[in-house]
Amino acid sequence: MSRIKSHITGRTYHVMSGLELSVFCMIEWATKISDLYMQVELDLTETLWIAEQLDIKHPVDPKTQKPVTATTDLIACIETNFGEDHFAIEVKPLEELNPLTKSGKRHLEKLEIRRRYWEARNVRFVIMTENEISTDLVENVKHMRKYMHEGAKPPIRENLLVQAYAELTQLILENDELLAKVAASCDTKFALKHGSCLALAWYLIATRKWMVDIRQIIDPSKKLNFLLQPPLEF
Repeated sequence: MSRIKSHITGRTYHVMSGLELSVFCMIEWATKISDLYMQVELDLTETLWIAEQLDIKHPVDPKTQKPVTATTDLIACIETNFGEDHFAIEVKPLEELNPLTKSGKRHLEKLEIRRRYWEARNVRFVIMTENEISTDLVENVKHMRKYMHEGAKPPIRENLLVQAYAELTQLILENDELLAKVAASCDTKFALKHGSCLALAWYLIATRKWMVDIRQIIDPSKKLNFLLQPPLEF
């Protein structure tokens, strides 16, 4: 379990697994996310009733065998043209959902309780496994998360930032050089600490001032390709 702060809400969340962290990063990059809740408790009376209707055992405490309150991993709130929409997301390794095994069948039963619970509230229910994870996107977001928070800035003085941006952008547009080499050249021109312009590149991607294919790993040892040509003015 780890703690991670969301740039969307400003709140800190407890992430229970690596797979859950991957889903969290994908949500952090998504547009139009207005709020995010994790480990949301479900009403026990209602989930007991659902379990009874389905004729399956409700989750219980392994020691006391008394019913326990079920939770949903994430609730994502999304702004749409018709108002706010909600998604209830359960994060599970694919191996836990094998209906041919006793444990897999039990996991699916508990997920069905949750699905019925949210269906009654007109909330979309989604199960995410490693099959739904964009690995390259997740790795990119992990690398640049510190620049995604409000108020984050690249490690370049304000009086040089505009010039460094214009130089770096033009060098990438006009050359087939590796990103790291172009960034190092920009550092030298403005007498910046080594790595400053590479950090600027990550900042520009994180803040979407540069549009690149985030679903492909961003490797400084390769040329960076823009999806859209950025303006030379910051």
